Amino acid sequence: MDNDRDKSPSADSNDGVSTDPNSLLPNTGETEDSDNILVPEANKGKKSRRFLFIYTLILFILAFLLILLSYFIQSRNSEAQLKTLKHEFSLSAKSATEKLWDENNELVNDIKELTGEITAIKSDLLAEQESNKKLADEIKSVSTQLYEQKAKQETLAKSNMAMSLLVELQSLTAAKQRTAARAVIDRFEGESLEQYLPETPATEGEPSPADIYQTIKKQLRR
Repeated sequence: MDNDRDKSPSADSNDGVSTDPNSLLPNTGETEDSDNILVPEANKGKKSRRFLFIYTLILFILAFLLILLSYFIQSRNSEAQLKTLKHEFSLSAKSATEKLWDENNELVNDIKELTGEITAIKSDLLAEQESNKKLADEIKSVSTQLYEQKAKQETLAKSNMAMSLLVELQSLTAAKQRTAARAVIDRFEGESLEQYLPETPATEGEPSPADIYQTIKKQLRR
């Protein structure tokens, strides 16, 4: 009994510490469970990263495709707008060219008309100049004739005056009025009437009026 009691404390004391050799080894069951838990989580993280990468890549590709599509659409729109602008510009240029051509033709016709009018005006001016020249020649001729006629009239008038004075001088000389006769001679000399006396006689064989005047003048100076 004592032995049993002696053994019992030791047994009791051994109850706290396991004598199983396996109890001294690490608990492999728990580590395997923890490893089994960590491996799926790591695989899950890798899968989530791979999914995020693929998702990002898909988004990038979609964005690139959208940008490319937008570029092609804009390019086609730009080409269409460019074609429209080219067509409108071509129509506008054609219309402007036709308008300028019409205006040019109108200007050419106006120039032709003006040239014809200028030619007609030049012809009229030349004709008018010739007419004016003829008129000027006629006026000059008439003026010359008038001047000559006036000179003839003055010469005739002075000749008549000289002949009248000569007749008066003969009468005064025949009446022996020497003073009055000298006054007539002074008038002859003062008005230069002596040159208007005819130098040819009215009747052949008789003295001319100029000779008669010179004879009376010599007599009165004696």
